[in-house]
Amino acid sequence: MMTTMKDLYSEQEIEKAYKDVDEHIKTKHIITKYSTNTLDIRDVALGGIDLSGIRRVLDIGCGYGFFIEKLKGLLDSRAVVTGLDILESNKGPFLNSVAKVGYKGRFARGMAEIIKDMEDNAFDLVITSYSLYFFPHLIKEISRVIRPDGLFIALTHSKFSINEVISLMYSAMEKKDVSPPETTSILRLFMAFSSEDGSLQLEPYFGRVEKVIFKNALIFPLDNIDECISYVKTKQHLLFKELFRDFPKKAEDVIDCIYQEIYSHAQQKGVFKISKDDAVFRCLNPRKFI
Repeated sequence: MMTTMKDLYSEQEIEKAYKDVDEHIKTKHIITKYSTNTLDIRDVALGGIDLSGIRRVLDIGCGYGFFIEKLKGLLDSRAVVTGLDILESNKGPFLNSVAKVGYKGRFARGMAEIIKDMEDNAFDLVITSYSLYFFPHLIKEISRVIRPDGLFIALTHSKFSINEVISLMYSAMEKKDVSPPETTSILRLFMAFSSEDGSLQLEPYFGRVEKVIFKNALIFPLDNIDECISYVKTKQHLLFKELFRDFPKKAEDVIDCIYQEIYSHAQQKGVFKISKDDAVFRCLNPRKFI
């Protein structure tokens, strides 16, 4: 049975994790500052592609327009970029991002399932930037709304991303006499569409699937460990869902223990490392099913 966002996270949990645009822009800068890979994954995704004929773009799970920032000067000057997101608070920031790169913007508030009501061949380019693992069951619909000569770009994580923090959560729960779950929602989310398995999910719906591995890690030195903790805090409603849901009275103590362990590891080794391998999937020749 295909995993969907509804199985893992409620709309309210997603809102808690993503509603603060300023925090997520700050997180983007932290990732840039501490990444071992100095390239921008968006540049990797767009490298070597001629987008000058692209006029209709759909960004599913658009957020504040993280990916759109890189499209300046690449599309047809008459391009219209549509953002689809469940958070109404992203409307203003997304439309501002589109305007800054010189295109006309539109915004639709709602779940990704909205694309089921969109016309066939409606877009030249569809983008999912770290969002497809919320709705992998819609890959067939994504291929349907892309023109035969169009393109689908998906950025996603490895299923082993952030495993250092997840391991610390398990050990902290044991220290605080809290029963660890057999698995976590964040692990199930990463596994729903990962760099390791994404090709298998895409190939039935696209004649050509290109995969580019983006090896990376975040290395936080002891002197800047507060920025590591800040990075984790922005994701805590996703990372530690089971704590907030099942042990609300103990969640704060366990999370404090996790942050103490991060600091302790950094003291011992001089740094704290967070795995962050990603992948780019570029998909062409969408298969049309009757």
